[in-house]
Amino acid sequence: MKLTNGEVFVAWDGLDRIMQEKLPVRVGMGLAKIRTAILPAYKEISEVRDSLIKAHGEDQPNGQKGLVGPNNPDGKEISKGWEAFMEAHNILMNVERDEDFTISKVKLPETVAATCDKCKHNMDRPFEIPGVVILALEKFIEV
Repeated sequence: MKLTNGEVFVAWDGLDRIMQEKLPVRVGMGLAKIRTAILPAYKEISEVRDSLIKAHGEDQPNGQKGLVGPNNPDGKEISKGWEAFMEAHNILMNVERDEDFTISKVKLPETVAATCDKCKHNMDRPFEIPGVVILALEKFIEV
């Protein structure tokens, strides 16, 4: 399977979020295999992204370089290097990886085991995942 840097990058966080849930063993193992397969690429992408932040960012109070974008909740002024960073970042994320990932899609369960809060009875509950996570994992999961 061919992937872009952006697909690898967003999948990492999506996998991290979904793997926090209690899942059937086969599903958890399948997700862990996907995460293991993309780990080297994710590390490489993160290092390049971090170097872009250092190159275009500004000194922050914590002593590190950082950027303030247009959607910051504190109403801070946008960093001077924001546009240059975003241009380089978009180029980075749109690059197709050279390697061909051997990944099997994982079928997610419709329900997962749960316990009733009131009576402590064991039951199944619908497996709910935020849409943004499903979108990030679109190439890796079946719903």
